[in-house]
Formats: sequence, C-alpha cells, structure tokens
Amino acid sequence: MTRQLAAVALLAAALAALGQAPAPTVSPIMAITKPSHDVTLTFVRAGAISEILVKEGDTVATGQILAKQDDREEQAALTYDRFKSEDRTRIEAQDAILAQKRVDLEKMKATGVATRFEMDNAALEVKIAEANVKLTTFEHEQDGRKYAQTKIAVDKLTLRSPVPGLVEQVMMKVGEMVDPQQSKVVRIVQIDPLWVDVPVPLTAARTMTTGSPATVQMADGNRAGKIIHIANVADAASDTLLVRVEIPNKQKTPAGERVRVTFDNKTASR
Repeated sequence: MTRQLAAVALLAAALAALGQAPAPTVSPIMAITKPSHDVTLTFVRAGAISEILVKEGDTVATGQILAKQDDREEQAALTYDRFKSEDRTRIEAQDAILAQKRVDLEKMKATGVATRFEMDNAALEVKIAEANVKLTTFEHEQDGRKYAQTKIAVDKLTLRSPVPGLVEQVMMKVGEMVDPQQSKVVRIVQIDPLWVDVPVPLTAARTMTTGSPATVQMADGNRAGKIIHIANVADAASDTLLVRVEIPNKQKTPAGERVRVTFDNKTASR
C-alpha cells in the first residue's frame, strides 16, 4: 500500500512539472527584410512606348500613370465611337416616321373612305415603324457599349501603379517596342512596411499566433514588429515553419538587410 501511494505521488509530481514547463524559447533567428509589395509591370499588348512619366527613385501613388503606349489610332477610334454613341439623330427620325404613320392611320379611320386593304396596309406600316424605333434604339445602345469597350482598350495602353511605393527600376525607353510576353517596363516596390520571412523551429512556431509581437534587430537599432502570417506547410528538411513579421519603416530603410528576429516567451506560448 505504501508503494502504491508513493507511485501515485511521483506521478502527480511529474504531471505538475509538465504543466509548469516553460514555453519553447526561440533564439534570435537570422532573416532578410523584403518589400511588402514588389511588382514588375508591363503592357498587356504589343506596341511602341510613347511616354515614360517616372524615373527611378520616384514615389508613386496607387493609380498613378507610369508610362503610355502610342495610342493615336485608338484615340481616333474612341472619338468616333463617342460621337456615334451620343448621336440620337436616327432615333429621332424613326420616332418622327412612327408619329406620321399613326396620324395617317387615324385619318383613314376618321374619314371612313379607305378600303379594308388600305386600312390593313396602314396598320402594318405603323407596326413596322414601331419595330424600326425599337431596332434603332437597340443599335444606339450597342453604340454606347462599343464606346465603353473602346475606352477600356485605350485605358490598357496606359500603365498605372497598382500600389503606393517607389520606382525601383525603369527597364525600357521611349520608342522601344513592348512584347507583353517578354518585356518588363517598370518595377515598383513598397518598403513601408517591410516584411521579414522568418524560418522558426516547428515546435515554437506551433505555439505562435498572428498579431503577436516580435523584435527585429536592424543596423540602425531594434524595431517592434508583429506576426502577420504563419505558413500552413512546414519545411521538412529544416523542420521549420515560415513566420512573416511586419515592421513599420518610416525611415525608408532599404529592403534586403540581414536582421535578427526575436520572439518573446509569451509569443511562443500562446
């Protein structure tokens, strides 16, 4: 009986020790900063570049025009389609014809001198005129759709920045021909905030959550960051899981710096 009590006591002590075990500690991990956005842009169709409106180092906003292709032919087509979509002359003419056909039919009914054949023919002409009004109205609506389609095509000849950031590289010059399959025109990077992809040991990464704090040691001092993403697939070769840390970068420190990232025990125990 004494031995059984001693065994139970030992088991209880072991379970208590497990419950008080410290969270996995994570030593500073080497990683490299990178832009939070890094996009290389080109045009969607082949053509000559007519304007490049930015230079390397420029700050750009979302939607800002970076470059344009020669669009003189497309602009002429756009102008034609716009005038055609705004022109209601054909509709007005068909409305006038319909109105007259209806007047003629009512006069025949009022006088009572028209033959049955003449009355049927006049009624048929009214129906044809009504159909012509509908057809002309539909064609006018189609002209409006064609104008919108042409406008979209012209807009594609203008290259705009999809994100706010910095012009990292301008790769083509005015007059050069763009091949959408091979040509690269402008590279835009966003370095505020910066991202750091950290390979964290799997045992520690399993206990982390997004939003938790991290400290990034950079050349100009420590920066407070936070976890914004934890990968769903581990690297079996290194037994690590990628944890992405975001840090503010008002100083515009260039990306690509080697840094050390530390996660505190609280982060690693959540």
